[in-house]
Amino acid sequence: MVDAQPVFCDDCIAATSDVGTGNIGSINGTGARWYGAESPCPRCGSVIKTLRPSLFWIPLPIGAQYRVIELGGDRFIARALRDFASGADKVISSCPRCGRPFYNAVAEICPDCRVPLSRGVP
Repeated sequence: MVDAQPVFCDDCIAATSDVGTGNIGSINGTGARWYGAESPCPRCGSVIKTLRPSLFWIPLPIGAQYRVIELGGDRFIARALRDFASGADKVISSCPRCGRPFYNAVAEICPDCRVPLSRGVP
């Protein structure tokens, strides 16, 4: 028997957009890292985390918030929080190859076509 992958509840889906993080990671403290774990959902167990770029383990003052469900190890599923006041759902750029929209400046590689993006955005 295979365990079902956790899913977001209807309330968390309504409060987020279908925007994931793509691949994240850091080398020698430089890259993107999760910070915080707030507002746990009693239904699906997701928490709000902030994905921030970091430089030598120092988080930069920009980032985007996501509802995150940890799957174990470095695996997770995430959905971007909707924040209409700050315009977080506004497309700021798109991939030059496949046209995938980007809603924040955290991505370094397009998760769809794997083209490298300059300075976090295409």
